[in-house]
Amino acid sequence: MDSFAFDLVLMDVQMPVMNGITATERIREKEKVSGGHIPIIAMTAFAMKDDQERFLASGMDGYIAKPMDIEETIRYIESLAHKPNKPEQLIEHLGSNIVLDRKSFMDRCANNLELASELINNYIEGYTKYLDDIREAIEANDPKRLHHSAHFLKGTSSIFSAQRTVKLALELLLMGKNAEMDKANGVFSQLVKEVELLVGELKEIAHPNENGQK
Repeated sequence: MDSFAFDLVLMDVQMPVMNGITATERIREKEKVSGGHIPIIAMTAFAMKDDQERFLASGMDGYIAKPMDIEETIRYIESLAHKPNKPEQLIEHLGSNIVLDRKSFMDRCANNLELASELINNYIEGYTKYLDDIREAIEANDPKRLHHSAHFLKGTSSIFSAQRTVKLALELLLMGKNAEMDKANGVFSQLVKEVELLVGELKEIAHPNENGQK
């Protein structure tokens, strides 16, 4: 792999000799030295919440559940393959005025409301923990933990094309990566507000009747 450049990796989770999670962790370790960030998508029959968290924690950018929907898979791959590889470049690439790109998210779900609702409910159930992890990392002045926690929130939020949330999470990720924590509290305060706005819009999609919509 060191001899070639790749736009994206489709990573089978259950491989012989070395599984996909270990392989991803090895790639991310090399990137700490070489720079760059190759998008890695898990390909797996497992899609439970705990599995999703393990994939993202290992450094994967997302997952595709088997059996795959070909059109959905192509859209998902295109959405990742054309993004800049370096976090610094991605911050500049992201827009700043979109809480949630509903069309992009629903396209990613092949307009399957059941799938969209499952992804949304998983996020709603877990987002307070994601924020608590970031808060605790900042309070402990722990750059490594901040980098890991912000990366996890970035990965889960990017599923929804939530540009403002992803951008703020990336800023915190870079603060952790570069051990520059001075402005972390201010960015985190903005992040909390953006995540709350995002959750509000996600609830409108997954639970429209609760908001008086039809």
